[in-house]
Amino acid sequence: MRIFLLLYLLLVGEVWAGCFTSAAVVGLDAVKVTRVYDGDTVQLVDGRKVRLLNINAPELDHKGDGDHAFAREATAYVTHWLRARDDVFLVFDRERKDRYGRWLAHLLDGSGRSLAEDLLAQGLAMPLAVPPNLAQAACYFSVAAGSKSAKLGVWSTNPAIAAGKLSRSGFQRVSGTVSKITKTRAGDYWLELDGVLAIQVKKQDLGFFNDFPSGFSVASQVEVEGWVVDRSNTSDHLQKGYAPWKLQVRTPYAIRVH
Repeated sequence: MRIFLLLYLLLVGEVWAGCFTSAAVVGLDAVKVTRVYDGDTVQLVDGRKVRLLNINAPELDHKGDGDHAFAREATAYVTHWLRARDDVFLVFDRERKDRYGRWLAHLLDGSGRSLAEDLLAQGLAMPLAVPPNLAQAACYFSVAAGSKSAKLGVWSTNPAIAAGKLSRSGFQRVSGTVSKITKTRAGDYWLELDGVLAIQVKKQDLGFFNDFPSGFSVASQVEVEGWVVDRSNTSDHLQKGYAPWKLQVRTPYAIRVH
């Protein structure tokens, strides 16, 4: 039933918030998508693998740990979104490839409608801001705020996990209490949540923040999202006593006091 409702909304066109206009695709050559991997990754007919910018969709079962909630709905939405359009276009930001060789782009139709934006509006992806590709970050986060408020999709079943209950790596929303704030000689900041999650803000990214760590203090209640790394079996944890989980934050979009 959820998939049918999403497809209906896709066809009647009630989810477009308009981060782009048709001017964004003027002069661009159309591309053809031949494979949909999941809600945020597709492959083009020329073999290029494209990762949609500024979103993270729920993961399908690629590692034997089961589908994440709404992963199949997100994948189905992308498939039908593409089938409903004759032409689609890639719009790039500042950095065009990631470290895995995937192309990083927005996927738009001829009217300037963004696939990623539609996924966010339906709660089928979470917004993401990774420098230097930040041109649409503010608009995408604004769109996601609407679906979050309405408890759509991932926002209906995916509350922030308590830091003390972390059990796996991967992209997650985490909440907890700041138990320690430190600054290294290199100028990096570390915020520790409940003694188990170390949040790193590197010196090179401080320019994206307004006087970090102003606004954060010991005992602050914090919510953060990003890729959690398990280091419980590393020397950093076993020998140096560092927190067993780590998460790097690069922009203020990913962390907030609540």
